[in-house]
Amino acid sequence: MGIKRLVGGGFVCAAAVIAACFGGAPSLSTGSQLVLQSSSTSYDFGIVPVGMTATTSIPFLISSQGSNDDDTITDIYENCGDFDLVLNPSPVGYQVAACDVAMAFAGTGTGSACIPGSYSFDATFTPASGFPSSCTVHVDYAPTLGGSGASILITLDGTGMAAANSLSLNPPSGSSLTFGDIPIGQTSDGQQITVTNNGTSGLDVTGIVSGPYQVVGLGGASYPLETLAAGASAMYEIRCQSATLGPQPGALNFTAPSTPAVTIDLACNGVAPTPISVSPLPATFASTLVGRAPGDVTVTITNGTGGVATTLAVALTQTLGEVSIVGTNPNGQGLAVGGTATVKLHYAAATEHPMGPLATLTINGQAVAVNGEALVGTLGVSPGTTVDFGPVCVGATATELVHLYASDSGKVNITSVTPPVAPFTATATSGLLQGSHANELMLTAGVTPTAAGDLTGKLVVHTDLVMANPEIDLMAKALPAGISPTPDTIHFGQSRVSTTTTTKEVIISNCGTAPITFTSSRIEGPSAAEFALVSVLPMTAVAQRASTTLLVVMTAQSNGPKIAQLILETNAGPVVVSLDGNAFGADDGSSGDDETYYSCSAGGGAGLGGAFGVLLLALRRRRVRA
Repeated sequence: MGIKRLVGGGFVCAAAVIAACFGGAPSLSTGSQLVLQSSSTSYDFGIVPVGMTATTSIPFLISSQGSNDDDTITDIYENCGDFDLVLNPSPVGYQVAACDVAMAFAGTGTGSACIPGSYSFDATFTPASGFPSSCTVHVDYAPTLGGSGASILITLDGTGMAAANSLSLNPPSGSSLTFGDIPIGQTSDGQQITVTNNGTSGLDVTGIVSGPYQVVGLGGASYPLETLAAGASAMYEIRCQSATLGPQPGALNFTAPSTPAVTIDLACNGVAPTPISVSPLPATFASTLVGRAPGDVTVTITNGTGGVATTLAVALTQTLGEVSIVGTNPNGQGLAVGGTATVKLHYAAATEHPMGPLATLTINGQAVAVNGEALVGTLGVSPGTTVDFGPVCVGATATELVHLYASDSGKVNITSVTPPVAPFTATATSGLLQGSHANELMLTAGVTPTAAGDLTGKLVVHTDLVMANPEIDLMAKALPAGISPTPDTIHFGQSRVSTTTTTKEVIISNCGTAPITFTSSRIEGPSAAEFALVSVLPMTAVAQRASTTLLVVMTAQSNGPKIAQLILETNAGPVVVSLDGNAFGADDGSSGDDETYYSCSAGGGAGLGGAFGVLLLALRRRRVRA
């Protein structure tokens, strides 16, 4: 069986060599490993003004960690309202291979390069409110030649800084409300709008309406003048009082000192009175979430006593294609004097849509505006959908405050929380989250390890969202008694010669019975000179069940694998952290270990011979080891 695998591997490698010499991209070693890494697993945008967009100053770089890796990215995504990703080119199907493996088969002659060696992308943060926000980015990948997939999780954080004076409208400023045909002398049914003070100080808000429209405050709100505290909202109802034939445009705007005005356009059309009356005018669906149908709206048609028997002509003109007539359509039905008929309308809310026109229902020439709103409902979680407690001593307790908020415009109702199994815990919470991060609910997650090892758990937040109930993954590394480094091995992955890598963290945890002090540090091993501890050792003792974080970098001076050990001397004994990495670029080949670089000649013969020599040598070595 082993010989067959070697022979099969030989044909794969030979095919790779041939493809490389004739311009094709090779498929790499079947010994693929799931060890992709990100240049950073977190980024904090800091404080950003609401409505402004900040971009990561350093792109996230997804690269291979080991010298035999060949993986393909299957997706990179997030699901957070305030954050977005800049993915160019598309990451789906993007191959990330270790440079030294690629060059072992593709050669390092003129024009050769990684195939490809890495993928980079940026993230942006555009806060909608003055609250902290968090987002988990998922980088999904799998071995190029088949196998189980894995994910890299990257946490994005940021805090919005609200302007001192800022107003917003729902429906959004610049949109319109349509009332349809309103018989002269009649008043339409009301439509609602909400004005919100998004600033950090109170505002005296003045409303001004033009055209034949009536505005009244709801729930205690006053019109035209309302004083709104920071973060407060006021709701109003608008009606069209038709006075003349034809279009009757109008506008409603709200102003406050030192604050840009917000405006919504109004439209209704005056028509001659008729014995055929329609109610409601307009027909308005209740606000809903995308993917969920609100309650249907029934339009009632009445043939007044002053009329004559008539035949109904009913037609529905779509705006989005998401409204339909359900049940019996009375089109063509005779309607006697004093008789009534109904039209039931259904809204399949499939796309995001602010409160406004969805369709027009025409009944015997009278246009009935059909309005509705479908908002995106998304649960935002800070510090992300994965809570990593990091290293925790057995018997100690670590806690993390979890913030829940509606990261998109739709409201999210939190009904309950299913706590995780021991040793993890989570407090219960419930309540309504207003859209666009207008408020928060909080719970406390915790862990109290009873035995050493890697711990995982899950808590479930139950909501009224259309999708499955959001889950928050919990992670911790339970440490035994004594002094422990986390991680105990730091992988720097691929790095160009003479370039200093980004810093890598190692957390030294004191799970002993007394405080510890550091006395000295050193780096030993074959590549000791190419690694450096860039942190100053703590001058004070690290208390029992406390920890300290140190930073290490690698600056390679030559091609090839790098191995060393960081040794930290303490009053309780040494702490050893293994270090490794791989460097490329000392020659013009732009790839790893010198012994793995072989070039294809222009004619192909010499290069092929050298590459096959490497292949035969590799097979011989495997037989000896076997």
